Amino acid sequence: MYPSVALSLTVCIFIACTSACSTSRVCSKDKANCRTRDPNGIVLSENISEVVLHDLSASLPTENTFSGNKQWSKIETLEIWAVDGESLGSRVFTGLSGLTYLGYHNEYMVNMVNDAFYGLDNLKELNFPMNIRLRISTFSSSMKSAYLPKLNKLSITVMASYYFTSAEDAQYVFLKA
Repeated sequence: MYPSVALSLTVCIFIACTSACSTSRVCSKDKANCRTRDPNGIVLSENISEVVLHDLSASLPTENTFSGNKQWSKIETLEIWAVDGESLGSRVFTGLSGLTYLGYHNEYMVNMVNDAFYGLDNLKELNFPMNIRLRISTFSSSMKSAYLPKLNKLSITVMASYYFTSAEDAQYVFLKA
């Protein structure tokens, strides 16, 4: 009896994840790992609450990328590993209203617009590591917006700075925001 229960469980998990990502994917229970240039075609099953996007083309997401599919509003955790694209565009996270954690990694990004975080009203943790070309001054301008009212944890590492000579200088700017 136990092997058939385990087999049934495995089949159920497989069925729940087969449509989690339309491109190459690895799924487990409530998490989907997707390798895709464009997230527009991704179909998420109802039990998915955590998504990791690998090789996302940073120049593709627009204001409609996540808002066009209501499944994205149920995602609580999103980790994006972007490639290429020098800018994080306007309102690209619209539609991710349930998000509480966002990790964004793009070593090519040099700029982001002030309303990039629009729609992330429930975000509690923002992780922006290894965005080595993004200037701290540009990032801090985006942080001064009212789009992150519940943010209580910010992690940044290795960001470009022409103005700050120490971590204390950067900390002053972010705490002032």
